Amino acid sequence: MRDAYAGVAPDPAHFDEIAKKVPAMVGAWPGWSDEEIRQIDVPVLVMIGDTDFILVPDAAETAELLPQGQLAVLPDHSHMDMIGSDLVTQVAKRFLRQ
Repeated sequence: MRDAYAGVAPDPAHFDEIAKKVPAMVGAWPGWSDEEIRQIDVPVLVMIGDTDFILVPDAAETAELLPQGQLAVLPDHSHMDMIGSDLVTQVAKRFLRQ
């Protein structure tokens, strides 16, 4: 994760500070309700890696709640692997052409 962060961060020296703050930030956010998600009536691509901490069934549930939701599960990817991934580019282009 540190290497991926260093590849895109304006100041990679802050990785440890960011890594300490992220869990508290994520844990404090209550998320959106199912009803709020159902109101997002535009095409949405839910893209997830199959090796990430977000579980595929949870991403699938979100995609199903979205009136125009689609799910893409990328093999051998985590959210950090998606940075610069050719597979992400291919999937996103296909989604945007619809």
